[in-house]
Amino acid sequence: MSLTQFIREPSPLRDFFAANFPRTTVLVRDLNAMLAASSPQATNLLQSELGVIGTALTYRAYLYFQPFMPESMMAYRGRIFLEVELISAKRRQERERLLETWSAAREIIAQTPSGELVPEDEERQVCRACLFLAYCERFAVASFDPERSPLYQALTKHRSAEGVLEAIGRPPLVEDLLRLSRAFYARWSPHFGCPVILNPAFEGSYLVGGADADWIIESTLMELQSGVKPIQLPFKCNPVPTLIELKSSAEPRPVTPQYLWQLLGYALLDFDDAYCIRAVGFDFARHNVTYAWPLEELAARLSGMERPIQAWRQAMQEVCERLSQWRRERGVMRLRFYRYRPQPHGGGQRGLTGEGLTVRPNRQVETFYIRAGRVVRSVVFRLSADEMDRLWALMEASGLAEASQAMHPTPGHTLYEIHWKDCRAYISEGSVPERLAPALEWLNRMLDERLGK
Repeated sequence: MSLTQFIREPSPLRDFFAANFPRTTVLVRDLNAMLAASSPQATNLLQSELGVIGTALTYRAYLYFQPFMPESMMAYRGRIFLEVELISAKRRQERERLLETWSAAREIIAQTPSGELVPEDEERQVCRACLFLAYCERFAVASFDPERSPLYQALTKHRSAEGVLEAIGRPPLVEDLLRLSRAFYARWSPHFGCPVILNPAFEGSYLVGGADADWIIESTLMELQSGVKPIQLPFKCNPVPTLIELKSSAEPRPVTPQYLWQLLGYALLDFDDAYCIRAVGFDFARHNVTYAWPLEELAARLSGMERPIQAWRQAMQEVCERLSQWRRERGVMRLRFYRYRPQPHGGGQRGLTGEGLTVRPNRQVETFYIRAGRVVRSVVFRLSADEMDRLWALMEASGLAEASQAMHPTPGHTLYEIHWKDCRAYISEGSVPERLAPALEWLNRMLDERLGK
């Protein structure tokens, strides 16, 4: 699960927001009324396509702010999951096309200048690359039959990367994304020179199974609409770090209480105030408006009381730390374990190398090899009840481990990526807590034995 899912569905975290920030009715009503006045352009696209376009627009927005490596984004993890599906289905040629298409999209992104408008033909190519990343990301964040994915279908029907990009980037999708991209540039170009952090994760993100906002920008936001009165942005002189969440709903009145709780939740997950967030806001892409509020004023308005943000963070941290036990009592069982060893640059092989392990509710375990960042084959076996108990203990311990370790350790060192009950933690070799070391040693031995090493 993620922060969004915890807030949308019955959970202790949803109860926390409902009990402490219940005064959403007036703000939701007023925001929707103001958004309805700038109703989004009508579209005939499917709801699923609108969601993909929203993700693609986020990637395009990132590129306007600064260059980025697709391998550092959720799309890369989704690409790995899709590779596993293709290998399981014995679709070797489709997997090769996936890698070729990834390289082509990566090249397009690398050649696109940040902070600038490009000619429309070039922009359409950028839009197709962003749509490709968005379709890849879907495999990392959602569960569905992979054969229903337009990307999966394009990989089976087309024999070139260009053909795949053209197939997933149908003209209606590309033109819609191009229009949103141009509008985003006009809305945000005065702020492209400001310090920005893309896709920030927070100290408490691992406790909720993942929570990363869209961006934090240090800006006065003078040219952005300030939101619903009486809340005003008083930052006309001194830039402040402002957390922005991009929303691309096509509904005239899209705002719900969960929107506000999610936005506030991101800021509260910054338990140690590492980002110094002082304002939060939404960018409504299809309405072409942005609303932002001082963080403390928004919290006060939704809670009906004056209370320091750090006190709210401590209260939320206590709830988040109990989510592990709540999930266990609820009977959720989902585990993924990956063991990566990056190759040194040079010598022809680059990227992640290691083994992956997925445990499903029926105790079936699928492992897959990763060599130079590519999945090469998978093996399926089963765990005994004792082994399952040991793995469960490992995941319980990982919930206490530091989740903010570097995603890419130095070549020759191992990175453990642990998913437990939809939570995620990263532990680098050399920084494993003492309480977790025995469990990891046991798991490594079990993997080596099962893989015939």
